[in-house]
Amino acid sequence: MHLARAGLGGLHVVDQDSLEPGNLARHAATLGYVTMPKAQAVARFATQANPYLRAEYTVMSAGNTVTPRPDLLDSATHLTDLFRNADLVIDATADPSVQQYTSEVARETKTTWVCADATPGIGGGTVVKVDAESDACYACFLWRQWLSKDDPEHIPSAPTCADPGVQPVGCGERTFTGSGFDLEVVSVQAARVA
Repeated sequence: MHLARAGLGGLHVVDQDSLEPGNLARHAATLGYVTMPKAQAVARFATQANPYLRAEYTVMSAGNTVTPRPDLLDSATHLTDLFRNADLVIDATADPSVQQYTSEVARETKTTWVCADATPGIGGGTVVKVDAESDACYACFLWRQWLSKDDPEHIPSAPTCADPGVQPVGCGERTFTGSGFDLEVVSVQAARVA
């Protein structure tokens, strides 16, 4: 939403999930969008903030490299095409395997890639930007997080809540702790670095 308000010219949202009432505590869209595919809801909601925005969406799983049925979209090919036609890709999936996949597709297509996610319990978050022509990559960032804290190249991990409880990965889970104002800090920073 921040990029739409800032005058973004084009947006293409990819998501496989539908918006549920439980998502509204941490989602920009409102009750009128419930049951709509999240990608469609975000695209429509963004055009309300910026009527000049060309917003499109695709309902599919990012990272699904096997097309289960011939009538379904081949996500690997489609994502590669979308990335080739984009100036910037923002991954907000909060799924490490999808983040690694989208970062590699961005690297192959020479597309600037930003990853934004929150830690369990919204104790903090991480925003990573890899420029299109950079020699660095997302794996480099992750590797530096695992280095010893005494190593000068160590990048500290984002803080987490002391006891976030048992929480499945992903904001689509009903037990995801946190609300929109908690996530706002992460999304604002992602818009800034984009």
